[in-house]
Amino acid sequence: RSVGGGILRQLGNRRFVDAHDSEAKDFAMVTRTAQGNDSQVWDLSLVGTDAFTLQQKSSGRLADAHEDSAHDFGVVTRNAQDNDSQRWLITPVGVLFRMYQKSARRFMDAHLDDAHDYAVVSRDPQESDTQHWIVTADAGDSFTLRQLGSGRFLDAHESSEQDYGAATRPAQGNDSQRWLLE
Repeated sequence: RSVGGGILRQLGNRRFVDAHDSEAKDFAMVTRTAQGNDSQVWDLSLVGTDAFTLQQKSSGRLADAHEDSAHDFGVVTRNAQDNDSQRWLITPVGVLFRMYQKSARRFMDAHLDDAHDYAVVSRDPQESDTQHWIVTADAGDSFTLRQLGSGRFLDAHESSEQDYGAATRPAQGNDSQRWLLE
């Protein structure tokens, strides 16, 4: 049964998951810039305990993978088959949120440049990935918050001279980017 549809976007290169329409290209799955069509829309369906299929809306083909090293175990799309090659286990590693201040309805955002010290601010809705945050459970009871648009993590200055202000920083691998929720 269908549990929803949407687009898949790689965090690193910001490109969208798509697939070739040609058998000559083995219907290989690729990433592309936004196409504005159904080739980048995928339907996720639950087909068993924790098992899903991923179906491309434009072609109706399902995500599949070669099962041999000669094809580098490449991910492709294929017509529906009743076997495990088209069943995928999905393990969440983070949840995407937009957070806003209740009184002003302004969304948490961050500057994207050093001139503004990558400061965390609140802004009116921007419809950009600077206002989307990936919340990931970390070691123990802490969480990290990563700005989707920049890939930088929520951090804070540790001195009163900078008013302990929040900013985004590249991964530091320390507790300055781990947050406790109470």
